[in-house]
Amino acid sequence: MKNLITAVGCTLLLMAVLLQFVQSQNTALRLAAVDNAVNSFRETVRQEGCVSEENEDDLKEELSGILDCEPADILVDGDRIPKERGSFVMYEISVTVSDLVADIGFWGMDEEDSEFEYRVKRYAASEYTDR
Repeated sequence: MKNLITAVGCTLLLMAVLLQFVQSQNTALRLAAVDNAVNSFRETVRQEGCVSEENEDDLKEELSGILDCEPADILVDGDRIPKERGSFVMYEISVTVSDLVADIGFWGMDEEDSEFEYRVKRYAASEYTDR
């Protein structure tokens, strides 16, 4: 009987670890997709020389689809006035990434322990020409 109890306990613990491994892989894939979206946004910022409302809204829609959050939860800031070729355009993106731990109740954690702030502040060389 004690072997059965030990086996059930070990099986539950192994299943929780396996579930967390899958969740970690899912999070890594989501973060890679976020990085790709941010890099695509950078190229648009370079071409236009600034962060426009239209590009900001497009990025927010794309990131909200990837991270399963509201577009209002995503903060995008940067230079709003177009800069000429050779100048640097600053942009900053901030969003909370949640669901890092698969089963926070099993581990006795709070929801705040299962999230972090994805924050990027970068500069891109402008390619904008006023033609």
